Amino acid sequence: MGDPMRTNPVDGSGGLLFQVDPASLSGAAGQLGQAYDDMNTAIAYYASAGTSAPAAFGDFGMADAWSSFDSAWSDELSVTAAALQELSQKVAASSVVYTHNESRTVSSFHAVGAKLGAR
Repeated sequence: MGDPMRTNPVDGSGGLLFQVDPASLSGAAGQLGQAYDDMNTAIAYYASAGTSAPAAFGDFGMADAWSSFDSAWSDELSVTAAALQELSQKVAASSVVYTHNESRTVSSFHAVGAKLGAR
């Protein structure tokens, strides 16, 4: 997969030229989607693993500490999965928008060229 976004050192005027490759951006969205699927698989494994009986943790409040950690960890796994899903969707949408805008821009230039040619 190519670099979805890159800058060229100079655009002829001394400024940086920013370019986006919608196909590469779409590929990145697919990879983020795969990461989301992988995260959900990990969450399912984590949830199915269960924990030991509270007595296995011994005294000194370890069972309560583990329970608090386990709850917080489960919550953060879910937050991470949701973030991956949202990021995947937004990167995919950006790819579509870049493609659409590029097509509209090309069409506009063709229309202007046709008008200038008709003079």
